[in-house]
Amino acid sequence: MEYSKDKAEKNWMTANRHYAIELLRIFLGALLFMKGYFFIENINDIYGLIEENMEYSSFIIAHYVAVAHLVGGLMLAFGLFTRLASIVQLPVLFGAVFLIDSQDTMLTTGSQFEYSLVVLVLLLVFLIYGGGKWSVDHKVIRKDNQE
Repeated sequence: MEYSKDKAEKNWMTANRHYAIELLRIFLGALLFMKGYFFIENINDIYGLIEENMEYSSFIIAHYVAVAHLVGGLMLAFGLFTRLASIVQLPVLFGAVFLIDSQDTMLTTGSQFEYSLVVLVLLLVFLIYGGGKWSVDHKVIRKDNQE
């Protein structure tokens, strides 16, 4: 009897594991949206950070980062063109991990390296996984497939 209960729990977990990744996608999208809002509020600080680490136009890069996080974060949260939203975010996170935050020592106070690295990995996961069952993409694709 105990064996069948464990098997039923395992089957339930297997059948419902998508909930965890869906919540993770929504959380990541909301987090990126909030980070984009923070960047807009502190755009002059972002200019300075970019000018310290790169030789490119800080105006263009700072606005790309802010818009990518704002729009891409909303797209990820709702699951709208999830893979495209991930692709748009990837240059920002590659730059953060390999150009800006790589100078920080890992696991030190005030380091953003771990945060940037985790977000980069999650974006790669959603680039491969897509929007999932709770996404606008899934609702539209399923609707198209039923017709």
